[in-house]
Amino acid sequence: MTQHITRVIAICTIIIISSFSSTPAAAQTGLEILEHYWKGVSVVPVNFTKSGKAILTHEMKIKHTGQNKFAGKVTTTFDFDGALYKCTLDIMATYYDIDHTFVFKTGDMTYADKLPYDLEWCGSYGTLTLYSDAERDGYYLLSGNTKDTCGGTSEMEFSDYQGR
Repeated sequence: MTQHITRVIAICTIIIISSFSSTPAAAQTGLEILEHYWKGVSVVPVNFTKSGKAILTHEMKIKHTGQNKFAGKVTTTFDFDGALYKCTLDIMATYYDIDHTFVFKTGDMTYADKLPYDLEWCGSYGTLTLYSDAERDGYYLLSGNTKDTCGGTSEMEFSDYQGR
């Protein structure tokens, strides 16, 4: 049960239901867009909460550090039956303009609330693709499949819509 739980609260478990254009973003450069403020939400069915789901929110702020490299922080909030737990991790990434991909890996945990019942926070890594948001002109999505350091996989999606 612990492996399933740790996967659920990994930073990489992000799912937002929305429609988006499969056309990569082009109005601004990917390097400019990625410096936006990003938010995501996860709602994952689980068997260890009263509600039957784990709800996580994610906030990411990264800065361009040179060439096509980025670094910053990502904070996850886990709502466990009304109690909120937070974790902040460093994040490093490389952006590839040729296919509009954002290859990332979380690093050091700079803050973490202790989780109940021997649950653990996990880091994550993977590749997200940058898209124009088809529903909101001038906004963008980062979307893709990722893995976490506890052995799980998930779909991830961030939006910059809430952040600007």
